[in-house]
Amino acid sequence: MGWQISSADIHKRTVLVIGVSLVALISAIIIASWLIVMRGFDELEHRFVRKNISRAEDVIADGIGNISIKLSDWAKWDDTCEFILHKNEAYMRSNLVDNVLSTINVDAMIFIDARGEIVYSMFSSSDNKITYECPPGIRRYLDKGSVLLDHSDLEKDISGIIMTPEGPLMVVSRAIVASDGNGPARGSLVFAAYLKAEVLKRYSGMIRADIDIRDIDSPRLPSDFQKARKAFSEGRYSFITSPWSGTISGFSVLKDIFGKPALILKVAMPNEITMFGMITLVWFVVALLVVGSIFGMVVYIPLNNEISSRQAVEKNLVVNQEALKIAKEKAELATRAKSYFLANISHEIRTPMNAIVGFLDLLRQTGLNDTQKDYVATAISSGEMLLELINHVLDISKIESEGFSLEKIDFDLGYLIESVIKILKPKMQGGDVEYLFEYSPSTSSFFRGDPTRIRQIILNLLSNAVKFTERGEVKVSVGTSGGPAGPGNLQTVTMSVRDTGIGIPADKQDLIFDLFTQADESMTRKYGGTGLGLAISRALARKMGGDITVRSEVARGSEFILTIALETARPAVDKNIALVGMNELKGRKVAIVDDNDIALRLLEYYSLECGMRVVFTGDRAEKLISWLNAENDAPDIVLSDIMMPGMDGYTLAKWLRQDARYARVKLIAVTADVRPGAAGESRGAGFDAYLPKPVIPRELINVIRTILGDNREEKEIVTRHTAEELSLKGVRVLVAEDKSVNRKLMKIYLDLYGCVSDFAVDGKEAVEKMRNGVYDICLMDVQMPVMSGIEAVGIIRKEIGRIIPIIAITAAAMKEDRERSIKSGMNDYLTKPVDHMKLKEMLIKWVNA
Repeated sequence: MGWQISSADIHKRTVLVIGVSLVALISAIIIASWLIVMRGFDELEHRFVRKNISRAEDVIADGIGNISIKLSDWAKWDDTCEFILHKNEAYMRSNLVDNVLSTINVDAMIFIDARGEIVYSMFSSSDNKITYECPPGIRRYLDKGSVLLDHSDLEKDISGIIMTPEGPLMVVSRAIVASDGNGPARGSLVFAAYLKAEVLKRYSGMIRADIDIRDIDSPRLPSDFQKARKAFSEGRYSFITSPWSGTISGFSVLKDIFGKPALILKVAMPNEITMFGMITLVWFVVALLVVGSIFGMVVYIPLNNEISSRQAVEKNLVVNQEALKIAKEKAELATRAKSYFLANISHEIRTPMNAIVGFLDLLRQTGLNDTQKDYVATAISSGEMLLELINHVLDISKIESEGFSLEKIDFDLGYLIESVIKILKPKMQGGDVEYLFEYSPSTSSFFRGDPTRIRQIILNLLSNAVKFTERGEVKVSVGTSGGPAGPGNLQTVTMSVRDTGIGIPADKQDLIFDLFTQADESMTRKYGGTGLGLAISRALARKMGGDITVRSEVARGSEFILTIALETARPAVDKNIALVGMNELKGRKVAIVDDNDIALRLLEYYSLECGMRVVFTGDRAEKLISWLNAENDAPDIVLSDIMMPGMDGYTLAKWLRQDARYARVKLIAVTADVRPGAAGESRGAGFDAYLPKPVIPRELINVIRTILGDNREEKEIVTRHTAEELSLKGVRVLVAEDKSVNRKLMKIYLDLYGCVSDFAVDGKEAVEKMRNGVYDICLMDVQMPVMSGIEAVGIIRKEIGRIIPIIAITAAAMKEDRERSIKSGMNDYLTKPVDHMKLKEMLIKWVNA
């Protein structure tokens, strides 16, 4: 090469890049953790405890329900009717034996005749001895006229909790009638069970939290129950203790059969979210310092040694061929060792990063003020900066070691570029720059390849253009050449990113594609960056059968031209796959496996939030297999980490796919393993979907909805991008437009997205269709005959109760036109001529809102 770079320069640049990233991240985390993060963790913990309180109440209600089921069989039995009337000995010898209470799992059964007299009673004492005398504490609830003996409805149970000196009692009473259910009532049958320690222990195991109950009127309540009682007296429903004691407890009131407060219910569990949040943050701050030093050494030492070795070889021409061979082997060995080390370090850092980014994202959704939101955004931005550096270093290690493979997944190239532009939109705001996107009409949108790596290349090229351009324009152009556009044919896709920025000197245009190199050393200080992006992008492009070239002139701008070879594919909406509705998730059984406890908790929380039932959580794949063998009840969905001790996620998936009992179980790989080819390897192991960490709740839910609606015969791996591209399939759209040519164009666009379209020729017809039809969104022209869009929206918002998003579409592009449309009741605004990329983004925005 015609340039040289000293090891000292490499050391200086590497330390600068890593140091700036670490300092920014550590500073943000320290500020956020002390000001708001721990409060956010505390709030998340409280929400989780409230869910467990509700689950505990449901478990107790289920216990009463189980007693009711057993009681029903006895009360609607002809033999019981006969016994209550004649007290025949044969019935007692056959049915009222000493072990009958333990058999039906109750502590008391009482037979009462129509006059209110106890015909027969049996009780199990605390030492399991059988007595036949009804205790006074229970007898007072059975006097004539008692609510337990009011059977005006013969089919209705009377159930609840009563307070006795022996302890709280779950009691159920039912009228004794003939087996045909006809009256009159011959008497009453009462079953009861104490809420004793072993019962509460069993209930605790069912919800995986400790349950305790105390009499609300007891004068000797423990201090935490006293605090809860005081909170209830002040009108608060529940009281949660401080989480800093190692456990966190939630309280609620259980009412007795008369509707009066009787018991205080306590649900206690380890405050793992808050404590792990604190431990993770502290560990991460310390680890960053250590890892930063390791990264600097790992990058500096091998590169410095390699360059020094090459310089020595160039100067010493008398070195024989054998010595040259040995030096080459040592350099390759050092490169492979560095790559292996970097890959492992990158994975270890991504694991705690998943917890930090995930909890910060949850925290951002809580009630924060503007200053706090800014702190959280800074922390997330710094975390993403570090993730980008980790990914770059990992990519370089793979490229150098040639341990690199590409995915082959169907994707929408137009949508992919839109998503990149959407990511960069915050950086595009303000300034004197116009951003343009030109997609050749003759170019297909659907291709087969590695969308993740293509997105990485475009993001790097476009972010550079945005970063280095202060005025003028940035334009992205896409076109194809080569073979025909039919599915399966190979085409050359050309993407150009042109800007009017600072430009690159002619003698530097080759250097910018080398590692740790920018056109000017001052760029690192002014604009940031690692000097790795373009080197990685060109290596990826060449791996895809293409290349990246540059044309540039100082102060006039640059144009980066990317060419790659891709197969054309069928549109995703043509396939037998679509997202199911959110209501389809209610009650779905989910099993979760992840050796990282924070990741496990997050996935459990996300699943419960959308109404699914978490039936298993564990930190080892072997535990899930043991549970499946014991329960013999397959879950609907399994969320599994990949890199776990013992059995990894790939082995677990293969085990499940080999057992016919789990053929219909949907498997999702949720992992920090972001190596190139990881999605393909997941598909080969039997996973239905691949989702990299950090996990975004919306992406997880959309992936689950997609695999539940995947009915393709030849299934490909579902990714978060697949789910996003399919998010409009089946969406019902009403278009109000008086021009037939515009209606035709809109139908073409909506068919391309997979939407179900309906049309109205004026505002009046749009109102009638909205009254009689069911739509997810409406595109409303503003200026129409008979009735304008403004008038139509006014009627719809006033007279039709169901609210759907309505988007104004008009040729009027003034600011006051937009304000008038929004004021009339429309949600958003698009100007004619409608750009189909902007239309798709608008539909996704409001359908998912």
